[in-house]
Formats: sequence, C-alpha cells, structure tokens
Amino acid sequence: MDESTLRPLRPRIRPRDLPQAAPEGAMADAPTEPLRPVARSDGPVAVPPEVAEAATQPDALDPDRLALIGLFHSPGASAALVRLASGQILRVETGQVVAGAVVSAIGPDSLRLQRGGRETILTIAG
Repeated sequence: MDESTLRPLRPRIRPRDLPQAAPEGAMADAPTEPLRPVARSDGPVAVPPEVAEAATQPDALDPDRLALIGLFHSPGASAALVRLASGQILRVETGQVVAGAVVSAIGPDSLRLQRGGRETILTIAG
C-alpha cells in the first residue's frame, strides 16, 4: 500500500447533507427560560376521614428498631422498604445486608433476616 493513501480513521463531525445552521426563525418559538413544574391550583386532594383514620396509626412503629415499611413484588424479583433505627429508609433485595443482617428471603407479607445463625421475620406494622 502506498503511504499517501493511508489516512487516520476519524468520524465526521457533521454529516455533509445537513444544513450548517438552523433556518431563519426556526428557534423563535423556543422557550428562553428552563422549564419548571407548575403548582396545581386545585389544592390538596381531600381524603375521606375513614381513610385518613385507617392510614394513620399512632405508635405503630418503634422508632428505635428496624421496621418493614413496604414490599414490592414482580415476576423477576422482590424488594422491600425498611426503616432503620436512625430513620433512614432503604430499599433492599435478597442477599443485601441491612443493619448487620443478611436479607435471606422476601415473602408475600414478610421479610426474613439472617444474623449469626438466628433468623428474624419482619412484617408490616398494623
């Protein structure tokens, strides 16, 4: 091969068939400020008193202990939301370590933790 025909392979910066600049006035309708969410004007959604009472249970969680908040199930995997004694909420899956224990199983209504040969079962409060 002749060295004069060898060139480094570099991608083209812009395809040749595209115009070099936007047509005049093409950006006239574009917003000049970034988009921001708009507050709803209809206010908070009203919740029937019986629903609010059923959803609110005083002292349902011990603030100093690990608590199961929710469960997520899908055909491929399951996950759980747990609240640590510090107040932090984590999403965990089987095999992960939470508060020094390994998540051994996530059932339809419970979470199983394994620590030092002992198993603890957490259920959702209420």
